[in-house]
Amino acid sequence: MRKKIQLFISIIILIGLNTIIHAQVNLDSGLVANFPFNGDADDISIYNNHGTVNGATLTDDRFGNPNSAYSFDGLDDYIDSDFNFNGIQSNFSFSYWFNFNIKDGKIFHMQENLTDNPEINNDFNSDSLLDFYLRGTDPGNGSEEGCSLYSGTINTETWYHAVCTYDFISQTKKMYLNSDIIILTTSILNIDRLPISSLRIGGSRNDVKFFNGIIDDFRIYNRILNEDEIDYLFTTSINDVLFNNSIEIYPNPAINYITIEIDNAYTSYYIEILNMTGKIIFHKEIRTKREKINMSNFDNGVYFIRIRNKDFIKTEKLIKY
Repeated sequence: MRKKIQLFISIIILIGLNTIIHAQVNLDSGLVANFPFNGDADDISIYNNHGTVNGATLTDDRFGNPNSAYSFDGLDDYIDSDFNFNGIQSNFSFSYWFNFNIKDGKIFHMQENLTDNPEINNDFNSDSLLDFYLRGTDPGNGSEEGCSLYSGTINTETWYHAVCTYDFISQTKKMYLNSDIIILTTSILNIDRLPISSLRIGGSRNDVKFFNGIIDDFRIYNRILNEDEIDYLFTTSINDVLFNNSIEIYPNPAINYITIEIDNAYTSYYIEILNMTGKIIFHKEIRTKREKINMSNFDNGVYFIRIRNKDFIKTEKLIKY
């Protein structure tokens, strides 16, 4: 009885924390570019700096949805956009998903006059290490002073969510991979302003280094994303289409079973349950409008349930006790 009371209190706290977290997540605030890559390279932010595709091809995204991400061949493929920081003094955040075949090439690149500073990019350096590169007009003593490298293990043919943030006042650079911080450093160089440069995704602006892999859901903010927002971007598809009352998941919190009801004309869809690290621990294709799932073997705690097919995705937090 005592354990049940303690668990009930924990669930109430988790629900309260979930409410607070969602109150701190506003992914439209400061959004200055948004490329979901759903069938095209359009920027669906209010600024409409649409991308021009050069060789890159549409492919499946991380959910298996066709024509919902762009594949780059590592030779000469890229996407150009007129998005430009125009030399402002500002914080920023880049958020995107990537899946690489070879540790080489630039994932994105902004550089003034192609050979000059300032410059921003993510790439794999000559030692195949993931790099968050940032320079202002100060040339410093060499290009390596702009590098912040991650020496941890990342695997080919695996989806990763990356976020890079920069605090202009403190000159702090951060990079997150799957919601975990992997780079935290103060810039060696004084970053006095951001580049006057358009954006290239999938390659360098001087046509030297090209990315070999897939990129999806590319976003830019003129502010620093907080950790709740970064976690939300990782655990929830930023292109979720929430069908309000058309999808019901109950009971939530659950003890042994959950029931899923879908009130629409779809004949099949996929159910995935993920743990808090983003790992899929249950998946099943469903062809009925009501499905009961046995969770009795799941450990007590917080999960995410994702329901998707080719036209929609819904992700919801799920509590098991």
